[in-house]
Amino acid sequence: NKKCGGILLKGKGTRVLIGIGVNLLSDTHWGHVLADNKSLPPDWQRQLPAEFVSFYEGQHPLSSESIKHKWNERCAHLNLPVTVTDGDQIIAGTFLGLGVHGEAMIDSESGVQSVFNGTLRWLEN
Repeated sequence: NKKCGGILLKGKGTRVLIGIGVNLLSDTHWGHVLADNKSLPPDWQRQLPAEFVSFYEGQHPLSSESIKHKWNERCAHLNLPVTVTDGDQIIAGTFLGLGVHGEAMIDSESGVQSVFNGTLRWLEN
């Protein structure tokens, strides 16, 4: 199992910064999306984020219920085994979808848990 990206959350007070991290190219043990940089434009480090922001800003705002519904329609690991690692803590169980605050809902041996932080890995069969 390799991790090629993730959702980044950083909270301070009542504000939360949300980002998306994608490992486009990597020579480490992490996964990556591209085999080489030949398909990227020369100024990709500026162009790619600008295109993402432009795309995001062009979308219509969605309610949190609509976002959850769309997520669950497309989620490849819905109702499948996952692990979530946060420091030394590991939660293993079945991914049930998103909770009311966007957290991962995991059905583990100790019951359904709301998981707000960590690295979620889908355990392929």
